[in-house]
Amino acid sequence: MSGVALSARRTVAATALCWVVLTGFFATFASAAPTGAPVCVRLTTQPLRPTAGQPVRLELRTLTPVKSQGALRLEPRAVPSSYPFHVSASRAGQLVLIHVDRSSDPEVWTGQFVLGSTGLWHLLVQDVPAPSGARGRVDPRCLPELPVVVSAAGGPPQPSGSGHSNLRLTLLLAIAIAVILVGTALFVVLRSRVRVGRGDS
Repeated sequence: MSGVALSARRTVAATALCWVVLTGFFATFASAAPTGAPVCVRLTTQPLRPTAGQPVRLELRTLTPVKSQGALRLEPRAVPSSYPFHVSASRAGQLVLIHVDRSSDPEVWTGQFVLGSTGLWHLLVQDVPAPSGARGRVDPRCLPELPVVVSAAGGPPQPSGSGHSNLRLTLLLAIAIAVILVGTALFVVLRSRVRVGRGDS
């Protein structure tokens, strides 16, 4: 066998070995990487308006748009339980990471978190982009972001002295009603006496 033929065979063997190694590497990488990412998600919270310092339940639904008769409709889409959703809540430099797990419903993921301050917070699924329509507009039915307004515990504080002012107003109304009733009774008595006096004369 000539040296040229032997060199060619070695080159072919080395190339085949490289393809085998690369194929195995990419197959291993693909199996380790998360697959089946959702096209879009929909977020909801319970309660809808959370209270500062109280637990909030997050529900994340995985969906996919399907074109039907020229329009897009959203259909549930199951995602593998190993998919690493990265969900967070942020506000004015504050960041809260939210861990979610897939529930018994394969299209629904749930998590629980607590927000410690009042005001407007933004929930965001960082690894799911907002889908856009034919003209590049974001589909409002399927957003990876949800604004949440957090209220104070117990509602707004009651102004000082309001209880005393309400009691004073009630007393004044009661006195005014009593005066009207007494005046009406006196008027009726005086009028009856006048009639009686005219009858005697």
